[in-house]
Amino acid sequence: MVSRILNATVIGIISGIVLGAVLKVIEEQTTKKVYTLLLNIDFIPILNSIQFGEMGEFLFHLLFSIILSFIYMSWTEKSSPNSALAYFVKASIVTFPTILLYFPLSFLALKEVPAINDIQSIMFWTFGHFMYVIALSVLVYLQQKKPRS
Repeated sequence: MVSRILNATVIGIISGIVLGAVLKVIEEQTTKKVYTLLLNIDFIPILNSIQFGEMGEFLFHLLFSIILSFIYMSWTEKSSPNSALAYFVKASIVTFPTILLYFPLSFLALKEVPAINDIQSIMFWTFGHFMYVIALSVLVYLQQKKPRS
């Protein structure tokens, strides 16, 4: 059980860093505030009165990624997908709702983030989450397919 939690934590952190890095580079190169949107918690009561800074907000993102990783790993352990493609499809299914979070996050944000109908930002957001799916599925596939000692 401890190794499952540790594996899910490490994989969630790595996958979350991939997503964050992709969206940060996109934001720096395009000025579309997709990384800002990823980290935004200013609409959450109580939390919005605390200044966390970028690192603190990024830790919230990583916590969410760890939870998602744990859910995904539990599902793949129970269903034993046999191919890398099956891992990818399942990671896509688990991650799809996070892509849809673009809309409520954009709507609820108090700080400047992309508009709810900004097609380019939606595409960047989706691309970043696609990179997350790849990282998550590859890491879990490699972890679950390695020989047990």
